[in-house]
Amino acid sequence: MNKEKQSPYKHVSLGVICMITAFLFVAVCSALVKGVSDTRLPTPVIVFFESLIPLTAIVIWHLRKGLRRFSVATKHPGLQITQGIVGFLTSYLLYLAVRSIPTVNGVLLNTSAPLFIPVICFFWFKTRIDLKLMLSIALGFIGIILILKPSSAIFHQPAVLIALLSGVAVAFDDIILGRLESSGEERTDVTLFYVFLMTTIISGLLAIPVWQTPAGTQWLYLLAIGSGFLGIQLFLVLALGLAPVTKVSPFMYFGVIFAGLIDWIFWDMIPDILTAAGIILVVAGAIGSILLHPRKHPRGKRTPH
Repeated sequence: MNKEKQSPYKHVSLGVICMITAFLFVAVCSALVKGVSDTRLPTPVIVFFESLIPLTAIVIWHLRKGLRRFSVATKHPGLQITQGIVGFLTSYLLYLAVRSIPTVNGVLLNTSAPLFIPVICFFWFKTRIDLKLMLSIALGFIGIILILKPSSAIFHQPAVLIALLSGVAVAFDDIILGRLESSGEERTDVTLFYVFLMTTIISGLLAIPVWQTPAGTQWLYLLAIGSGFLGIQLFLVLALGLAPVTKVSPFMYFGVIFAGLIDWIFWDMIPDILTAAGIILVVAGAIGSILLHPRKHPRGKRTPH
């Protein structure tokens, strides 16, 4: 982007730390959702409070200078609303999946977006895919196949496919966000406001027929998840403000490591050989895609969810 050319980044190492921290939050939030799901709290209710907490925080932030100066005006309402809807899907699909599958598989498939972005851009913007990029994408998809272990049984337990769809949603989220950022007319805090607002509204509507008022320790889980979700957004914004996307994005796969450690420590889950091999191939293919694809539509804030 022009900004990157005009002002060289001088804090790449700090940006890397922020990216790793953001995906530590992704892994922890996913694990917390898995934990609170054991109490049978419906996923729409979880996502509702996850988004309501940061929405409240960002509104309070805007109101610090008075109600008259509160402004979330946008010149691209259609894109903002679309991105908010897609942003909802990134969280909802991931959290729906990790109720039934290991956290590491959910986080890995959610962060497989770099494999889908070049393909989507090819059909949407006619962006060229060269041989090296094609090989990186193919490597990643082979890894996904190893993780999915396709068989007729997958349709009876589709959680892994749902996690993969969350990765596709993240890819669309990144591309739409890139269009917003490339316009140079939208503030990051306004974009975050619309994501939190749309996620709160949609999850709230879905929660009505299955509503269950949280009780006891569920409130602690939800407070931690909502705070963690806000932390994810803030650290991603910091990371991408401090360093180029191609420098920091590969470090999002530390989230897979964190998720694997959490699975092992709290649920005694260890990936089998095929899954471990698949994880390695997906990470290698995705990092290759990040480095080889011309990122005209960079990730600006979102995971995984």
